[in-house]
Amino acid sequence: MSSTTLSAASAPSTSKVFGHAEPRVSVPAPLRILSEETSLGPQVIAFAAAIGEPLLPHEEIAVMRMFELSPDTGRLRFRYVLIQAARQNAKTHLSRVITLWRMYMSSRPQTILGVAQDLSQSAYAWELALRTAENCPYLAPSIVLKSRASGQYRFRLASGAEYTIRSANARAGRGLTCAMVVFDELRTQVEGDGWASVTSTITASPNGQIVALTNAGSDKSTVLNNLYATGIAGGPDSRILVMSWEAPPGCDRDDIEAWRYANPALGHLFDLDVLQAQYQALNPAEFRSECLNQRVIALNSAVDLEAWAACGDAGGTLDAHRARVVCCFDSFGEHSVLAAAAGLPDGTVRVELVRSWDSVASARTELGPLLDRIRPRKLAWFPSAAAGFAPILRARPGSTEITGPAIAEACMGLADLTASRQLSHGDDPLLNKHIAAAEKGSAGDGWRFVRRGSHGSITAAYAAAGAAHLVMSEPRPQRTRIRLLDF
Repeated sequence: MSSTTLSAASAPSTSKVFGHAEPRVSVPAPLRILSEETSLGPQVIAFAAAIGEPLLPHEEIAVMRMFELSPDTGRLRFRYVLIQAARQNAKTHLSRVITLWRMYMSSRPQTILGVAQDLSQSAYAWELALRTAENCPYLAPSIVLKSRASGQYRFRLASGAEYTIRSANARAGRGLTCAMVVFDELRTQVEGDGWASVTSTITASPNGQIVALTNAGSDKSTVLNNLYATGIAGGPDSRILVMSWEAPPGCDRDDIEAWRYANPALGHLFDLDVLQAQYQALNPAEFRSECLNQRVIALNSAVDLEAWAACGDAGGTLDAHRARVVCCFDSFGEHSVLAAAAGLPDGTVRVELVRSWDSVASARTELGPLLDRIRPRKLAWFPSAAAGFAPILRARPGSTEITGPAIAEACMGLADLTASRQLSHGDDPLLNKHIAAAEKGSAGDGWRFVRRGSHGSITAAYAAAGAAHLVMSEPRPQRTRIRLLDF
């Protein structure tokens, strides 16, 4: 793969940069050469051109694949279609074309259901489809109903075909028999109620399909991640098609070739400067999810993970600074962590994990003797640890509970130290994992790490933040100033 980077690509060029039309991931492979005899794709391509909505090259590839016919039954080969690409790469346009094609060109009336986490998002796609039909002389005469009454969006043709929308919840598919369900931004489905409710709507349709359109999400995107994994693992008999325009794993964020893989509409709908601006404006996790179509641990990362990696120093140690060490203990659920920190002569703060426990009972037994051996100058803890460990913690000299606004100060302080490269940490796998999982949650005028609903425990992140907060809260030593007098 080419390793052209942002700095190299920023130079003026007379050649236009285009995204890759072929998806980097496409499984399972076609059973036969795709043509008018083996796919309904050519019909969709011709329909799109006739109504003034021609498909882009990657969209043509998508419809050829998704409407492949089974050689055994002559019906559509795939019941589930997952299409992934970076944001603003014509996914809404593709859904509009296939929706109208199904409504107008089917020999039998078909009901199309549009679903998204937010009804306004589904309504946007619905309005675009209706506007396209109204503005096309071939399509407009067939419209007999268009209604937005009481949030019930319905668009019906004289044939009986209908396009309606609903929010992605447990009632989304109730009472409907659909030929196609278009599920927009599947990455937003965490609990899966909306997804589960619409899957049964195509049961009675021989050529029914559920088409999911999205960019990659985070570890919280459980429905998307499960569908992607199941589709990738499926063999030639799989009824799930996965097409993903995504950047290669492990690529640099500024790799232009990676941008081309994830953005097939590049050069058609937008140019390279748009992605360059997003590269500058978005944090690393957001850019990887939205512009590289790569799954991330957390979208709303509290700490810049690239800066965090740069602060790692596995060879460093606090051994020479034992007299200045402070500690912070955090516990949530069954998991507990003790972290230590000290200010270093170069002005940085060194943070290390001392020990972690997977049960409260073990932590209660071992925490006191461990603190006796370390003898930290100061000891802090967060409110979540107070209930089970108060007798051990409050009895210690120099101990304090980090509460109220100080919690946000500790979390934001760790992020600031990391971003400014004024932090050093031991590159501990547990700490790295918890930092990566920590997301921002509003707290007054600032934010704090979110515990509930996070991607697993983040006690190590809290313990490290608390230890660094103790160091940063101490008064800085004043240097002796010598004034030279001119006699």
